[in-house]
Amino acid sequence: MTEDERRVSAAMAEEDWRQRQTTMVIGEVRRHRQAQDMSAAELSDACARLGLPVHRSVIANLEGGRRGSVTIAELIAFAAALDVAPAQLLCPVGYADEVEMPPGRIRPTWDAFEWITGACPEQTETPVAHYRKYYLYLREEREAQQRADEQEHRAGHLPAGPLQDAVRATATAERGRAQAIRTALDVLRKDMISAGFLPPADLPDEAGTPA
Repeated sequence: MTEDERRVSAAMAEEDWRQRQTTMVIGEVRRHRQAQDMSAAELSDACARLGLPVHRSVIANLEGGRRGSVTIAELIAFAAALDVAPAQLLCPVGYADEVEMPPGRIRPTWDAFEWITGACPEQTETPVAHYRKYYLYLREEREAQQRADEQEHRAGHLPAGPLQDAVRATATAERGRAQAIRTALDVLRKDMISAGFLPPADLPDEAGTPA
């Protein structure tokens, strides 16, 4: 095979994959709109209300296979109008075992979904990995604080004695756990800044324990 023939073959393979990807995406759009008893015209109207009009004829052409690509803006508009994650339209988790992404690579749908969303377990030093860890810490800190409040409230309704002391000790332990998580948040913030990442907006501007 000559170099020109290889280029033509690669271009054809890319075009075939693009069409297959479009077919899958628009199939998911159809699945979700039908599950919501939404017509193509209603989907078009919903997209228009979001500020990105997608004419019903475009949707009809996509669903009928007469158009071979979906723009990023259309993908986002469809996802917003259908109230699903854009990645769910690209990787139909729960509806397909495997997807071809990127071209020529067949992989489990969940694996592809995590790749698209930046949640691959092996990717531990990316901004997405740092943000996921941050919000996990934040949720754990709030839950520990809530448990401490609940235990302190309970202790306030108990008579003085060993049981009240034990409940208050539990509350104190939860407060300590919350403080330890706050310290971890501060360390994580410093790591993010050192790596050149922009920390979440609700972290303090100055280094120290988040309020």
